[in-house]
Amino acid sequence: MLFELRNDAAERVSHCGVLEFIAEEGMIYMPYWMMGNMLLQEGDIIRVKNVTLPKGTYVKLQPHTKDFLDISNPKAM
Repeated sequence: MLFELRNDAAERVSHCGVLEFIAEEGMIYMPYWMMGNMLLQEGDIIRVKNVTLPKGTYVKLQPHTKDFLDISNPKAM
C-alpha cells in the first residue's frame, strides 16, 4: 500500500509506505526526517492519498566512496 503525501502550503510532495495502522483516525505518525523533507511541524495539516505508482524501469547508483572502485567484480555486488 503506497501513499502520496502532499503539503500544499510548502508545495512539497512525497510518497511512502506504511508499517502499521496504529494512529487515531485523522492522524498520522511519520519520522522527523520525513517531516523535515516535507517542511512540516507537529500538528501541521498534510494531504494523504492512496496511490499506485508505476514500476521503475531504470536506476542509476552512485557510490558514496571510491572504495567501490577497488572491488574486483562490481557487477557481482
